[in-house]
Amino acid sequence: MGMAPEFAPCRKWFAHALQAATLCYRARMQASGMTLEQQNAAIGSDLRSRYEKFGITEIMPTRDFDVRHDQVIPGRAGMLENYGSIERHHATVHAIAGATVTLSDETHVEADLLLWATGYAVDLSYFASPKIAAIRTLDALGARCGCIFRSLDAANLYFPGVGLDGIGSATWSYALMCRSVMSHIHGTARLDNEPLARRLNHFDLVDHLAPRDPASFPLDTWRANYRDLALNTQDDQPYPIP
Repeated sequence: MGMAPEFAPCRKWFAHALQAATLCYRARMQASGMTLEQQNAAIGSDLRSRYEKFGITEIMPTRDFDVRHDQVIPGRAGMLENYGSIERHHATVHAIAGATVTLSDETHVEADLLLWATGYAVDLSYFASPKIAAIRTLDALGARCGCIFRSLDAANLYFPGVGLDGIGSATWSYALMCRSVMSHIHGTARLDNEPLARRLNHFDLVDHLAPRDPASFPLDTWRANYRDLALNTQDDQPYPIP
């Protein structure tokens, strides 16, 4: 089913505002003290309603959303606009012969152009350390990092962002991590060597870094300051870089 004509003017809102709205929504949930399970339920319900509204339930994820492991990314305006004309197959590529692609369900598709979108892979083979060079996934890298991003295999090596899942302002999050790295190097923070079994989202990062970096997060003011930031920043405004 394609997008109804009356929804076409809204596609850019869905595509570009979804993430911004989700970020602020998520920040406010965190600041209000909601548990991860409550946040999962709220975001999952919101996402389902959006998929249903825009008639794209066919590509809705088949399992429940979990902020500890999943990402929320903005929709693709071009895809949503032309969704009804996209031919979709629930199968994998079995063979390619000339311009004919044979799928695992024995369907044959004639193609003028084949774009093989495999995504990105972790490649740390340029490191001299065999332990680091052998890492092939983000989960494996995260398991070799203490305090989210401090390498356990090499001194003074950090992998900012390995523990993040996309629900948050990347620039703001990287700024927080880099500030704590410098604080650790200066001896005013103590980034531990304990790997984290899940990813951190948005203001979860603040809660994680604050007790480890008192120089960057003053004990008597940080919680109130970041709570105010979460609750009162407008949806269309970026968080200030610390």
